[in-house]
Amino acid sequence: MESLKNILENVKESNLIEKVNEATEENIDITDYLFLNENIEGIFIEKREFKRCIFRNCKINGNLEKVDFTYVLFDNCDFSNSTFNDSNFNYCNFLNCKLIGSNLIETRINEVSITDSNFSLSNFSRSNFRDIKIKSSTFESSVFGEVNFYKASFDEVIFTKSDFSGTSLNMIDFSSCNIEGIIVRIENLKGAIVNNYQALELSRLLEIKIK
Repeated sequence: MESLKNILENVKESNLIEKVNEATEENIDITDYLFLNENIEGIFIEKREFKRCIFRNCKINGNLEKVDFTYVLFDNCDFSNSTFNDSNFNYCNFLNCKLIGSNLIETRINEVSITDSNFSLSNFSRSNFRDIKIKSSTFESSVFGEVNFYKASFDEVIFTKSDFSGTSLNMIDFSSCNIEGIIVRIENLKGAIVNNYQALELSRLLEIKIK
């Protein structure tokens, strides 16, 4: 795949609300725009598609359900306490972003990179992750219930107290991550890759004592 930097080289700065209203009125996609320093509370966007866009230094809160993001860069943005349920993220990068307490239920996340970001207290229930790379980020106390992971890479990610109930962790490598206090069913641990310390931590699920 061509680098996201090259794909986004022709974006032009615009106003997010204006472009959303225009796209809604004309039933068109929002394509090739840079949204810079936007500060919006209570935004409502539904069934729209952003293609080849950059969100930079934005603070946005609201409802963005059933929204498609394709080739989108989120750079130093705060979408905390927002709702992205039933949305699609394809070929996107999150860099130094906050989505604390956000809802991403039944969301499709495909070929996405997340770096130096905070998704603590977020809900990804029944979502699908495919070809994702997450590095140096926090997902503390988040919910991954009944999630499907396919080709997921986690590097120094904090998952403390997160809930993986009903999610197969087969071939998921947590060895560089913090998974203290995670909630997971014993049968879903089969095939997970952990380090020695994590293996001891997970032994609590077996209700055994190790001397």
